[in-house]
Amino acid sequence: MSYATVKPKAILYLRVSSKEQLKGKSLETQEKDCKRYCAEQGFEVAEVFIEEGESAKNDDRTQLQRLLRYCREHRKQISYLIIWKVDRLARSIPDYYEIRKTLMAHGISVHSATETAINDGSITGEAMEGLLAIFARIDNKIKSDRAKANLEALLLTGISPWKLPIGYRNLQNKLHGKKKTAPDPVDPDRFSIVQRGLKEYSTGVHTINSLTRRFREWSLTTRSGKKIYPQMVERMLTDITYAGWLLNPWNNNEPVRGLHTPAITLEEFQKNQLIKAGKSVNAKPRERANAEFPLRNFVRCFQCKGTLTGSGSRGQGGRYAYYHCKKRGCQLYGKTIPKDDLERDFMALLERVTPTEIALMLFKEVALDVWETKLHEHNSDAERLQKKVDELNAELKELISMKSRQLITEEQFLEQKHPLDEATIAAKVALNEARIEEWDIETAVSYAMQFMSDLPRQWRDYGLEQKHKFQQLVFPEGVIYKKGAGVLELKLGAIYQLLQDITTPDFNLVPLKGIEPPSHP
Repeated sequence: MSYATVKPKAILYLRVSSKEQLKGKSLETQEKDCKRYCAEQGFEVAEVFIEEGESAKNDDRTQLQRLLRYCREHRKQISYLIIWKVDRLARSIPDYYEIRKTLMAHGISVHSATETAINDGSITGEAMEGLLAIFARIDNKIKSDRAKANLEALLLTGISPWKLPIGYRNLQNKLHGKKKTAPDPVDPDRFSIVQRGLKEYSTGVHTINSLTRRFREWSLTTRSGKKIYPQMVERMLTDITYAGWLLNPWNNNEPVRGLHTPAITLEEFQKNQLIKAGKSVNAKPRERANAEFPLRNFVRCFQCKGTLTGSGSRGQGGRYAYYHCKKRGCQLYGKTIPKDDLERDFMALLERVTPTEIALMLFKEVALDVWETKLHEHNSDAERLQKKVDELNAELKELISMKSRQLITEEQFLEQKHPLDEATIAAKVALNEARIEEWDIETAVSYAMQFMSDLPRQWRDYGLEQKHKFQQLVFPEGVIYKKGAGVLELKLGAIYQLLQDITTPDFNLVPLKGIEPPSHP
């Protein structure tokens, strides 16, 4: 006798948090991914719950309450709740685990269609282990996000947040409870040996194995005193730290100039990469960020729309720096633009797009007005939802009191308690999402106004990496250079375009009291 395979049943919970998101494909994307995941896992979709979130005032999570009731009533039929991402179920960790604990009591596991790392290995034995693993993962992510800004800030000063490779001393600041405020010093026993070996390799006389043997002959060991092996030497050859640079992992490994003592020059490091790859040492190394040409790969050629590069040449009067088109076949290929001329024209463009004083004042008033409106809405919602939570808690206390006085049976107690628990969970989730942190909005807006009031100075004062970010913020698609016309913008960033439009005669914005746009002839 053969039996048909019974598929485990799952329900889907989809959610968008604002009316604006309904205009896009957020719900469609969530449903598609969740159903795809169910198909891959062999789950049958029994029900779909959609929380559309028409507005903050209506976002009481009514569908979540329905879902919890459905799970209780079908506890022996449903095995899984499928969500798109954890934050679709709840943004708060306590809320998420309160919902999950309730579902686990019904024998239902939560799976994410896109964050598969949180999914349980099994329904029973590994459920608690999976729960703890999820908590650790999310908790560690939060901690790492908080630490990221501090680590990157230290890195951008030229100090590595981590210990440097063999040849440098690790001062173990963290072990001694101190913050790292200076670069790692050289290791007097190993630095000169590493330096000698890396420089010899750049001449082309070594293979990785022969360099390893040479290091051993010179008594180079690891920090723990063990012998050097080829894999370590290979890593040393590809570590740009030895050339005095640090890679920023939070910005696509953008090189940052380090404050530590370099063992070799950048040119020697690049030669080592070519030799290691079996290429000629005379080959042109790959372009790297160069503070001398901040507009390289940003300004575009008027003729072919390709980006310009930068280079220098020497003449009778010294060294001269130029930008030029790098696309072969372009009519302007090789036609040079003096570096000073192009950057002066770019500064002039920044001057032209700098918002006017009246535009900045309008920006400030609108920003403060919108913030106050949103803050009032959030506070009103929080007060309403807090009142609802208090009422539900009072009902639960009264129900418990009635049971303790034996006014109702155990069955009657549970029959009324379950809906109250579900309504309370949904209300608490909505309350936590309605709360908004206090923020010094006036200071933030004032800083933004100061930043936008002198764009040429901001660009001039920035370092290379900040210049690149600034350029993308103001001109997200780059700019074009045309001889005789200077630097021409392709497209302004959204905030700068708005600040240009805000003072035009036909701009659809009612002037705020006390601030009128300038008259036009």
